[in-house]
Amino acid sequence: MMILVLRLMCGGFWMISYSIAIYKGIKEKSYAMPFFSLCLNISWEMLYFKKVINGGDGGLIWIIIDSIWLILDAGILITYFLYGKKYYPDKLKKYFWGFSISQLIIAMLIMNEFYTTYPFHAKINAGFVINIVMSMLFIDMLVKRNGKEGQSIILAITKFIGTLAATTLSGFCFGAISRISLVLGGISAILDIMYIYLLIIWDKKEEGKK
Repeated sequence: MMILVLRLMCGGFWMISYSIAIYKGIKEKSYAMPFFSLCLNISWEMLYFKKVINGGDGGLIWIIIDSIWLILDAGILITYFLYGKKYYPDKLKKYFWGFSISQLIIAMLIMNEFYTTYPFHAKINAGFVINIVMSMLFIDMLVKRNGKEGQSIILAITKFIGTLAATTLSGFCFGAISRISLVLGGISAILDIMYIYLLIIWDKKEEGKK
């Protein structure tokens, strides 16, 4: 029962995060997830979906969750291709499509190597590494944009809760305690807290200017 609850929490809260990312992207004509982490994320989900479909761990519930993740990530990807070009310097705008597609291909190659080289649990932990990269790049996005365009504290909080659920699930619920899952998940959670804190500080500074 606990495993089911944690899976639903992990899947559900990350679905909320992805949905908010799409909403913010469309509303603010921006994209709300750092692009390279999105590339890694969608590559991981495609390969993990294939694993689950072929009889891997998770069953029907995880097939449904991962299917929804893939659809939502595709929506975020569309917002990137619609609005991401404006963040490129004028001299580099002509390289937007080539550079973006190259990143997507590189991410797919990286994740495919994980899936063909390492055992199943290592593939799970690859997801935590992606989460760390994403958490770091969210902070970087806030700094580089010098503002909250395309970003949301609710997105950050739901991502954090989803990360805690995934860390607990992978770290404690599959037999022996997985130290690497706890370490990687813990690092990601700490980075998420830092990002949430920075968003709160940013909001307070903006309110102070009014």
